[in-house]
Amino acid sequence: MTRRTPRRDNFTRVFVSHKEEDKELAHCVSTTLQRDCQQLRCYVTGGSVGIDWREAIEEELFQADVLLLLFTSPAKEWDWPLYEVGLFTSLDRNDHRDVVYLYSGNYRPEPLCHIQGVKVNLDDPAADEEGRDELIAFLREFYTTTLITGTEPVLRPTISQSELRQRAQDIRRAFRDAAATVIQPTYRLVLGVPSGDEEPGDAFDGKIPETCRVEEITAPTLAIFGLATKPNDWFGATSGLLDQGWKDELNDQYRRALGNKIAYPTRSTFRGVDIAKNFRAMITHLEVSETRVMRIAIELIPEYMPAVVGGPAFNVLRVATRFRMEFLDRFQGQMERHVSQVGEDKAFSTLWSVLLSVEQEGRDFHHLDAAIVKSVFGDNDDDRAIATSMIENWNMTRLELQRAVEQRDVGRSEAVLRELREVNTRFLVMISRRHCQLIERDAAQILGE
Repeated sequence: MTRRTPRRDNFTRVFVSHKEEDKELAHCVSTTLQRDCQQLRCYVTGGSVGIDWREAIEEELFQADVLLLLFTSPAKEWDWPLYEVGLFTSLDRNDHRDVVYLYSGNYRPEPLCHIQGVKVNLDDPAADEEGRDELIAFLREFYTTTLITGTEPVLRPTISQSELRQRAQDIRRAFRDAAATVIQPTYRLVLGVPSGDEEPGDAFDGKIPETCRVEEITAPTLAIFGLATKPNDWFGATSGLLDQGWKDELNDQYRRALGNKIAYPTRSTFRGVDIAKNFRAMITHLEVSETRVMRIAIELIPEYMPAVVGGPAFNVLRVATRFRMEFLDRFQGQMERHVSQVGEDKAFSTLWSVLLSVEQEGRDFHHLDAAIVKSVFGDNDDDRAIATSMIENWNMTRLELQRAVEQRDVGRSEAVLRELREVNTRFLVMISRRHCQLIERDAAQILGE
C-alpha cells in the first residue's frame, strides 16, 4: 500500500460504511450530519466512477477521523463493511480514531460488540430533554465535543436541542425506510445437506440430517430463534430451543415428503424468542437427486392470536385445545416410553418445557384469567363457577406435577396427567358448547334472523 499522510486542514472526515442495498440510507445519514456544518465531510462509497475504487476507499479510510457503520438487517452479508472496519483500524496514523455503528432493532453486529453502538429507536420517541435517547445523545456528543471526532474545533458547539431532535428524526425515518424495503415478512429457511454425509442406502432414512447447513434464512426467521446473524449449523444453533418431540414431528413430515405425500405443519408449536408468537414448521420443498437429498425448505407458520374474531371464547378454547393436543396427548400415558427412549432428564425437562410454552400464551394474552373466563360464560352461573374453580385449583395441581418432574417420578406424573386430562375434557366440553352458542347468536344477528 502506498504510504500516505493525513490531510492538514480544518475538516472533520467521516467514512460512512454500509451495504449496497442501504445506499439511500447512507446518503440520507451523510446529508443529515453535514447539514449546516461546513467543517464536516462525509464519504459514502459507490460514487467513485472512472478511478481505482479500491484505492479510493483505502485513501478515504486513511483520511477519515471516524468510521460510521450503518447496521440494518442481520440477514444481510456484512463481510465488506466489516472488512472496511478492519482496514480502518489497521491503517497506521499514529492517532486514535473512533468506530461507531448505528443499528436498529435488537441485533448488533457480533464482531463489533466491543465498540460503541448507538441504537436508532424506530418508534420515534418524543422529545427527550434529559438525553435518554441514544441517538440524540450521540448527535449531541458528535457536534458539541471532540470525544468522537478527535478534531478541533468542535463542529457545532451551540446546536440547539430542537435541531438535534430533528436530525435524529430524519435518521430514524431513513432507517425505517431501509427496513421496509429490505426485511422480508416471511419465516423461511433452506437447509443444505453436505454431500458425502450419508452412507450408501441411508440417503433417504426419513430423518433430517443434523449435519445440515443453513443456506438461506430470512431476517424475521433469525428473530424467532434469537439469532443476530445466519448460523452455519441450524440444529446446533437451536439445540436449546427446539425439543426432541418437535424435531420428531418435523421428521415425520419429512418422511411424508420423501414419499411424495403432502407434508403438513407440525402439530406442536415452538414459541419465538424475540417474536412473541407460536410457530408450526412445514416442509414446503425438497431438492433431491438420485442418491441423496440436497436441500430442504422449511416454512415457519405463525399462530396469530384471534383478538377479535371469535372473541374471548375462541381464545380460551384455543389455549385449552393446545393444552390437550400439544401437552396431554403427547405425554399422558407416554412417560415410560419417553424415559426409555431419551432418559429421565430429557423426558421430564421436555414435558416441563412444553407445558411452559402453552402456559406462556395464556399469560401473555390473559386468556385464562378468572375474570376473562367468567365473562365468556355470561349468565350461566353453574358453568362460570365450575370454570373458575378449575382455574383457581390449577396452581395446586401444577405444583404436584412440578414435584413429580423434579423427583423424576413417572408414576406420580402419570397420575397428575390423568387428573389433568379429566379436568381438561370437562372444560373443553363447556367452552366448546359456549363457543357454538356465541357463533349461532352472532350469525343470527348478521343474517337478521
